[in-house]
Amino acid sequence: MRVLIVEDMRQMRELLTKMMHKTGQFESVDSAEDGESAWEKLTENAATGISYDIVLCDVNMDRLNGLELLKRCRGHADFQFLPFLMISGAADEANIASAMGEWGAHDFIVKPISYGALSTRVTGILKRSQSPEEVLFRHVEMLKREGATDEALALIDKAEMMSRISLAKWVNAKGECLMQAGEIDKAATEFEKATEISSIYLAAYKNFSAAHRQMGNIDKAIEVLERMETISPRDNERTFQLGQLLLQNGREEDGKQYLHKMLKRCTGTEKDVMLNKVAQTFLEGGLFEEAESVYMECLESSNPDPEVYNRLAVALRQQGKYEEAQTCYLKALKMFPNHAGLYHNLGILHLARKELNVARKHLEKALSIDPELVDTRIMLKKLEQMSQR
Repeated sequence: MRVLIVEDMRQMRELLTKMMHKTGQFESVDSAEDGESAWEKLTENAATGISYDIVLCDVNMDRLNGLELLKRCRGHADFQFLPFLMISGAADEANIASAMGEWGAHDFIVKPISYGALSTRVTGILKRSQSPEEVLFRHVEMLKREGATDEALALIDKAEMMSRISLAKWVNAKGECLMQAGEIDKAATEFEKATEISSIYLAAYKNFSAAHRQMGNIDKAIEVLERMETISPRDNERTFQLGQLLLQNGREEDGKQYLHKMLKRCTGTEKDVMLNKVAQTFLEGGLFEEAESVYMECLESSNPDPEVYNRLAVALRQQGKYEEAQTCYLKALKMFPNHAGLYHNLGILHLARKELNVARKHLEKALSIDPELVDTRIMLKKLEQMSQR
């Protein structure tokens, strides 16, 4: 058997390695200093047909933390069911809920760790991962993914429930099968039942919210997502979705609060991605001042991107800040002199200012760079009509 240890503290990593060798259960004990390094080991080994039997993973690490690594694994077919033992310096209920209740970690242990406790947990996880219940659950997941809903439901109905979180997992799976079969109202009932069985089983809350969105019950969907945030505000994509829904539902201040809170949690490349998504959300929602502020932050945190300049200038133009918008376009064009979209929008800006000749000049420049720009051709025709009046 093979084990992968993911821990950013060198001394702790070496201690865990010694403990795993001492158990005598593993022919190979590998280690990684953070989540990104662990992901490289997992994918490289999988490509050569080598797999791990268990991962021991610290929660708090600077470069891709343990929860993000776990989440990434659960979204990959090769690692969907890979057993994880999460390790943390504190018994943080939010982390436990996210790790075990949302992303399917098999256990959670708090530092300091004794050899006896760790050995017992690891042995228990390995034994449980091969238990009839776990094997059956993986089989149901495969059937569900293949669209064999009736067969999956039949297996679920026969499953023996051993604990509340286990029961919640099975009830949630039944809801997913019903949802896949198009019985959304029945699925919602099962998801709600799962949340009542286990208050930390976040996967059921997530599905419960999705079911209500499909049924058009946006207020209820928001209520469920807000409940998830109080249990474990750890998933930035989920918080982003909640902020979007609140904005769409007219709760502007609440939506902005969640989106800004989420951005404060983000780091590294994820922050660059989320800044763009939030800015675009504000722009599409007509919140031009908010969009301007976030786009300015985008430009400070990432490499120059012509689309960021483009959208920032649109946000400025929509507020009537024509001079600032023009400055933004011209600055971008110094870096990207052959970007047709920048010239097109600069033409629209001058059109808004009734500067028809300057607008025509920039629109024609855009069309010379990209003759396929249909919108630019339409705007030039409108300009001709305006000039003939």
